[in-house]
Amino acid sequence: MNIKETQVTNAANFSLFMVTFSKLLLPQIESLGQKSILDLKSTFRARKYTRRIINSLSLNAEE
Repeated sequence: MNIKETQVTNAANFSLFMVTFSKLLLPQIESLGQKSILDLKSTFRARKYTRRIINSLSLNAEE
C-alpha cells in the first residue's frame, strides 16, 4: 500500500474540519435533547433517508 505525505495531510485536515463542524452543529440538535456526536450523526442520517424515501414515493405517485 502506497501512502504519500499529501494523502495523510489531507486526511488529518479533513478529520479536524469534521470535528470543528460537528461542534458547530451540536447546538442545533440540543433542542431535541441530544448531545453527543453519535446523536448528531443519527439525526442527520435519519433526515437524509427520510428525504430519500419521500422523494422516491413522490416519484412513484406521479407514474
